[in-house]
Amino acid sequence: MKNYNAEDICAALENAGIESSETVMMHSSPITLGRFAGTNVADEIISAIRGYLGENGTLVVPAFNFDFCQGTAFDRLKTPSKNMGVLSETVRLSTGAERSFHPMQSVAAIGKSAADICRRNTPTAFSPQSCFDRLLELNAKLLMLGVNFNAASFFHFAEEKISVPYRYFKTFTGEYIDEDIREMREYQMYVRDLELNPQLDLRLLERKMEAGKKIKRAKLGMGEIIVCSFADLDGCACEMLEKDTLAFLKNKEDIAAKLSQR
Repeated sequence: MKNYNAEDICAALENAGIESSETVMMHSSPITLGRFAGTNVADEIISAIRGYLGENGTLVVPAFNFDFCQGTAFDRLKTPSKNMGVLSETVRLSTGAERSFHPMQSVAAIGKSAADICRRNTPTAFSPQSCFDRLLELNAKLLMLGVNFNAASFFHFAEEKISVPYRYFKTFTGEYIDEDIREMREYQMYVRDLELNPQLDLRLLERKMEAGKKIKRAKLGMGEIIVCSFADLDGCACEMLEKDTLAFLKNKEDIAAKLSQR
């Protein structure tokens, strides 16, 4: 198994076009990259990325947890992210980290713009004026560290904006805890229509961005990192969905047939 270290991470970030002082949202799975040469792996990886971004940079991670949909209370400060990986939890638990308000699709952030990004409370995670909308305004970059392009959750922003027909707005109500506040709250999510059973495949979006030289890659350990800007991802995604609202589906013919019968 190939080793990599903090210096290798910083070199990969530079090779993929990330600059210090930038705002970066990261999806990650470091285990796919090999063995990290350190003792406190998650802490040291996050420390390396934060050190590279510098005091004016911001690191953002998904802190998603969908248990609120099943009636579990959401505590903004205590509910862990779920299935987002060890690096996301490490950022969420870091001293000085902020967490956004949405109980299903929150983000955690640390750095200069953390509060600006996270202190936004919108009906859905991708609504106008939301955290993700602010990331677009800040010209943030997306970093996929050891994960493939399908991990790029920001494409949901385009799906919601274009109103793809295989999703619909669903309201969830549950107990919400935020420091001394404990109350019932409603939030929305643009959920998949399970009767249609849409199966997402972002390879066409990835190839379009590759063709337009909107993606940069850099080797790291046994794998790679993938980097693109939020603006480029949103632009390409919206362009594709405006031409074909089913463009992200690998079972689009089946979905089109089902939609025609409604």
